[in-house]
Amino acid sequence: RTFLKATTYICSWYGVVDRLTRAETQSKVIENINELLRRGKRVIFVSNNSQWSRKTFAKEVLAAGIKMTQDEAIKNVLNTAFTCAWFLKQRGKQKPFVICSASGIVEELQTLGIKNYVATITDDGKDRPEYLQKATKEAIQNCVQAHSDVDSVVMGWDFHLTVLKVAVASAYIRWSADRTSSECGPDPSNGHLSEENAQRQLSIGCRSLPSTPKNGSLLVVKCSSDLGGILGVTPPDFLPDKGFENRPIMTAGNGLMAEMLGFDKNSHAVAFDVGKPSELMLEALRRPFADDGYGVDFTSAVVIGDIIEADIAMAQKGGMKSLLVLSGRTTHEMLEEQDGGAIPTWVLDSLADVL
Repeated sequence: RTFLKATTYICSWYGVVDRLTRAETQSKVIENINELLRRGKRVIFVSNNSQWSRKTFAKEVLAAGIKMTQDEAIKNVLNTAFTCAWFLKQRGKQKPFVICSASGIVEELQTLGIKNYVATITDDGKDRPEYLQKATKEAIQNCVQAHSDVDSVVMGWDFHLTVLKVAVASAYIRWSADRTSSECGPDPSNGHLSEENAQRQLSIGCRSLPSTPKNGSLLVVKCSSDLGGILGVTPPDFLPDKGFENRPIMTAGNGLMAEMLGFDKNSHAVAFDVGKPSELMLEALRRPFADDGYGVDFTSAVVIGDIIEADIAMAQKGGMKSLLVLSGRTTHEMLEEQDGGAIPTWVLDSLADVL
């Protein structure tokens, strides 16, 4: 009853609606979501997948059978391609260096008026050959020299990640960090701005950062801190003798890719996370529509997700109730072995079991 009193449901896409470990439950999940919509509830679908733009994400939602108009779907999907572009716009950045293999981030940059970006793909999503070369000192120098006025670096979820892409981004970061400190100033506790402290400052009002870098300082953005990402689920008949059926198919996550960037321990550089469970994702959800936000009242919202460290942690940070479903990344065994961390309000096998 308490679950159904909420007015807004913030629903993770992967593991709750799509890419389920029991594919046969998806139709009932869709049915339950449509029933919530019929009752006048708002459902917002969220994802740490920066490969999609909101327009592409909305198409996925509609194709799954969610009963929304195209305009409603676009207004009720939120992913890190948008939060990345939204954050860069808030900080007045105009020329980010974007590591990506799909056009989601560049589409959102264009939508928000940031058109002078340097991406490792073309606008139609094709790999730029200069970033597919062997990583040599000449190749790194040539790439940096071609765009020496980059004002920020973005690490997206790149399925074609190369050593050269990482090396170029690291060069921008290291060479700029040699001359400046972080834009928000150092953390007085240790002389450096930790990511946790940077996120905290942002959430409590550090919203007047300079519109241009100080002494060449670069803003660095990672589109999530996920160490792994889910590509799909093995079919029910996949190597059953090995017990490999209905298993999540994982790959390196955006956070793991971001850890490859060249942060010098003596610099003040910090990568701002714009995905779940970051303060930036919460800020995007909380802000009013007039500020390109989603206008969510957290006191009457429920987060539905399959990952404790991302979905349930985001709910806890935002003071929201949460439903953990065991239809994606988290299993019964993992839940039983959990020691500390965020605690969900409710736990169910699937969103199919709600109604």
